[in-house]
Amino acid sequence: MKMLRILPLFVLVTLAFVSCKKDDVTPQPTKTEMLAGGNWKLTSLTVSPAYVVNGISISDVFATYPACLKDDFQTFAADGTYTYDEGATKCDPTAIQTETGTWKFNSNETTVSLTLPTYTDVWEISKLSTSSITSIFKLTEGGVLYTFTGILQK
Repeated sequence: MKMLRILPLFVLVTLAFVSCKKDDVTPQPTKTEMLAGGNWKLTSLTVSPAYVVNGISISDVFATYPACLKDDFQTFAADGTYTYDEGATKCDPTAIQTETGTWKFNSNETTVSLTLPTYTDVWEISKLSTSSITSIFKLTEGGVLYTFTGILQK
């Protein structure tokens, strides 16, 4: 008799577990998907140790940029196309508005190589999200290793 009372409870509990469905989980975007699409603007550029120019130590490089550089943006397309745009204001009115080239990740997606007609660059990516890139560039000058950290926002 006890078994008959427990059986319906057992069936209900079993049905409850079987009918429960895991919430749909949105897959994490790939690094290419995070990078591609949208306009990326440089919002911060610092250097450590401070870089000395004409006797002045500079740590916040971005603060020294004129407005005509601060509105420039970059676009990465999923097909590997890269575009650099001068933005609304150009420092040199005769400069071309946009320059197009290619971009690609290295095999472990920690660096991005940019190839344009006028230059080639490699960014070491320390952080990447759908809205922010933190990139590091190292330069040795006069026996001093300078580390530049740039942040771009979408």
